[in-house]
Amino acid sequence: MRRTRRLVTITALAASALFAAAAHGQPETPGDQARAIGLEAKQLFAKGDMKSAYARFDEAERIAHSPVFLLYMARCKRGLSEWIAARELLRKLAKEPVGTDAPEQWTRAQEEAAAELRDLEAQMPEVVISVRGAATGSYRLAIDEVVAAPGAVTELDPGRHVASVDRSGAPRFDRSFEVDERSRPYVLEIDLPALVTPLPPATVSPAPPRTSRPGSLLPGMIGVGLGVGGLAAGTVLGVAAKSKASDAIANCDATKRCPEADGAKATAAKSLATASTIGFIAGGTLAAAGVVLLIVRPGGGSEATLAVAPGPAAVRIAGTF
Repeated sequence: MRRTRRLVTITALAASALFAAAAHGQPETPGDQARAIGLEAKQLFAKGDMKSAYARFDEAERIAHSPVFLLYMARCKRGLSEWIAARELLRKLAKEPVGTDAPEQWTRAQEEAAAELRDLEAQMPEVVISVRGAATGSYRLAIDEVVAAPGAVTELDPGRHVASVDRSGAPRFDRSFEVDERSRPYVLEIDLPALVTPLPPATVSPAPPRTSRPGSLLPGMIGVGLGVGGLAAGTVLGVAAKSKASDAIANCDATKRCPEADGAKATAAKSLATASTIGFIAGGTLAAAGVVLLIVRPGGGSEATLAVAPGPAAVRIAGTF
């Protein structure tokens, strides 16, 4: 009897030990795994590591769905300044049907998501871009490489962005700008530089070949003759002026006072001296012009020209050869 009781007791203890071992060795359910990852994600979120927290919440959500995971994923995106992605997650959670038998945490997560969605939409940054100076051609407007409509309200994440305008025949035009929750809307005006049309290359026609033939020596000979005559006249007039000057001062006293009757002689001497100077200048100039004409010989095929303009005190020569 005692042996029987002892055997039953040993058997019961062994069975209990087997059931406990079996219970302890059971594999975790997907829900258990998701909850464990979610707890790690919450710790990362509390530390402010939004990027790592989002990755862990996303992993937990893919294992087992929970509105709590979606709510925290949206909060991580907002903390990373990715407001548009956060809004999509909140909208998804707010529209999700939750039954009356759902856990209290799910219902509370959906209520919080609806409140945070209203707050986010009221602060979403907006921009309106106007493009001017592009009337000469069509263009394409883009914000962060995404095509946008000019003049339309575009919602953006807070932070720095780049607006770009592409036109045919012109380099791409970029303009950076920054928006935050106070930008509702932020107005950006882009003044495009005018298109520069390149001029066609200039064409130079070759000049016709120039032909030359011997010209006449007569103009040069005439110029030399006139020059020699001018020099001779200047010499004669100079001698006459000197003679008149000697007659005018012949009757003057030691103080260089001269009789009034000799005043006419002095005036004549000055006139003759001036005429002599002009004769020398004109003669020398005409002689030089004559020499040039003898060398150039105008009247041939070369396009040489010569102009002689005598003046009161000089003679001007101009020409092309």
